[in-house]
Amino acid sequence: MINEILPDQLDLTHKTNILPQPDDFTLLYSNHKVLLKKDKDTFIIPTFKDISSIAKNIDFKFIGTLNGKNYFQFSGNGQVLPEEEYSFFDIFYVRNNFDKPLRWLVAIGYQLYTWHMENTYCGKCGNLLAKKADERALECNRCLNTVYPKISPVIIVAIIKDNEILLARGTNPRFQFYSLIAGFVEIGETLEEAVVREVKEEVGVDVKNIRYYKSQPWPFSSTLMVGFFAEYTGNTEITIDNKEIADAQWFAKDTLPSMPNTDAIGGEMIRVFADS
Repeated sequence: MINEILPDQLDLTHKTNILPQPDDFTLLYSNHKVLLKKDKDTFIIPTFKDISSIAKNIDFKFIGTLNGKNYFQFSGNGQVLPEEEYSFFDIFYVRNNFDKPLRWLVAIGYQLYTWHMENTYCGKCGNLLAKKADERALECNRCLNTVYPKISPVIIVAIIKDNEILLARGTNPRFQFYSLIAGFVEIGETLEEAVVREVKEEVGVDVKNIRYYKSQPWPFSSTLMVGFFAEYTGNTEITIDNKEIADAQWFAKDTLPSMPNTDAIGGEMIRVFADS
């Protein structure tokens, strides 16, 4: 999975007393894109020296350290970016062209960027939020409301029937591949209860013997994916909801469709089934 980067070392310890040095790396995001610098025939993450020479009113937030190198999230205004040297690339470009440790760090930086963008003002009193010194959080100096990075729990489940697995294809035209059933956990719900409900809602079947597999943080959507394997009870037929699910089928190991890569827990779980 994209977050499994050993032997590379990533330290995300929150620190507020670190100032960017010329050779430290900076990540500037805009919507779903990140700024990269042209380097011969490829693109790389710019350094503080690069950014400080082309931007004004800059503000840096320390993200963490990857293999001893510091990385900062950058924001500012008045940027004048030479088009022949700098370009904004979709996050998926990074996922497809950078090595795994750097892909993971860029994803984490993107999650922090979206969190800051969505929490400029206090939701209780409307005051401007400020960085909290002693932890990774934003604080309102007026009403003392504290806002932490959003992490939404999501279950994802591989449903097994004998030697077959249930895979579904969503209605979103951007993601036309088959994968596992997944969904957000509701208020007051256990993870296991969420598995039962989501499966019933999306494909109409009942499951039993729910077993935890592993979890994965997914910064692209600010979620924590919690993986489970479950068995089909055999007493209900597939009935798709037609809202989120366009099609759902049972697949044997030798008829599995083109699958998502193993960056995500869903792709890994399908391969665990295929190799079992």
